[in-house]
Amino acid sequence: MMSKLFVFPAAALIMLWSCAMATGCGDNGNNGTDSDAGVDATADASEVDADTDSGSEIDAASDAEVEIDSDVLEITDLPGMVGLYYYGINGLAVGSAENVTVETVGLEHQYTTTTDENGEFVLYSVPVGKTIYLRATGLPNTRDGISQVFTIEDTTKLFLAMATDELVDQVSNVWNVTQEDGAGLLVGLVGRCYPPMYDFHGDAVVNIDPEPTGENYQFIYYNPQNQTDTSLTATHEDRSMFFGFSVPPTGVDDPYSITATHDTKSFDNVEFFVEPDKLTFVEIKYISD
Repeated sequence: MMSKLFVFPAAALIMLWSCAMATGCGDNGNNGTDSDAGVDATADASEVDADTDSGSEIDAASDAEVEIDSDVLEITDLPGMVGLYYYGINGLAVGSAENVTVETVGLEHQYTTTTDENGEFVLYSVPVGKTIYLRATGLPNTRDGISQVFTIEDTTKLFLAMATDELVDQVSNVWNVTQEDGAGLLVGLVGRCYPPMYDFHGDAVVNIDPEPTGENYQFIYYNPQNQTDTSLTATHEDRSMFFGFSVPPTGVDDPYSITATHDTKSFDNVEFFVEPDKLTFVEIKYISD
């Protein structure tokens, strides 16, 4: 279901990104096995060989037993959601990304599924302990979305974001920034976004390594009390979001590393890739005081 919000684009992005980690089930996926623990950003995620040595293609909705390779000791289901941000006839609309293809990047045999009407998906029987990221594609005039790099665990829940080109243009105009063709767009949160618990952390300074460069690269901390303000030097306690415009794409083996520093708190360090003209969403989780 879509909702119409007559507010500045960044505010609507925050509202949905802050509550979009609902758990649910998606359509059936095609399952394979893998032997590559690394992340290969050039992997062809559309190829799933049903006749590999690991067995045959599995219908994830069935109760069939899955035969897996000897090097894969444990499997799990990977749920997530894809959010879509766009401008409607009566203003800014935020909603779910329906019928979007979600695929793994970094496995020898890729796993692919499709989001349901709520933007939710499940990738079935993926190998625990493998390090990958996800890519969401398939909507016209829309920035495809990719997740941060993560290791598959039983508790993993992923959120990806997509945004229409029109929305990106609107945000760029209000904040007076340039989103270059061929560059990536970074959106992130210092904290967690698992409803009903929202975890925001103010006064955190985000550090990216290597630091992105480029004439039009610009990093902005979101100010929920003044949505046109781009002067903050750390996260705001009410919505600890941040944005990176015109982020140079990464190489196949050279992800960015991102963390946050604070006077009294510690935060996780995560890696992410940037692909041309795509939106990368990252979550820097709180560890301890």
